[in-house]
Amino acid sequence: MDAEVVRKLAVQALLDARQKNFTGAPITDETPLGDAGLGVNSLTLMRAFMMIEDRLNITLDDAVVADGKFATVGEIVQLVYSRLGQKIEP
Repeated sequence: MDAEVVRKLAVQALLDARQKNFTGAPITDETPLGDAGLGVNSLTLMRAFMMIEDRLNITLDDAVVADGKFATVGEIVQLVYSRLGQKIEP
């Protein structure tokens, strides 16, 4: 699966989980998840992970998700992409 497809799906899941419109700057891998960016809290992030799992028919490692200190959109994309057995090249 192409990295851009994973990125779009992850961003859409994050926005859907927020249940609010986002009117900030364009979303990139460097966009913060917290108040300085998307305004995603831990509960919203868990909802987004569940949406990603459902949409891609995958299971993310619960320990990694629970222990992860995800700060940016790119970190979410990398997690999903690595679960798909692929690596995003810099």
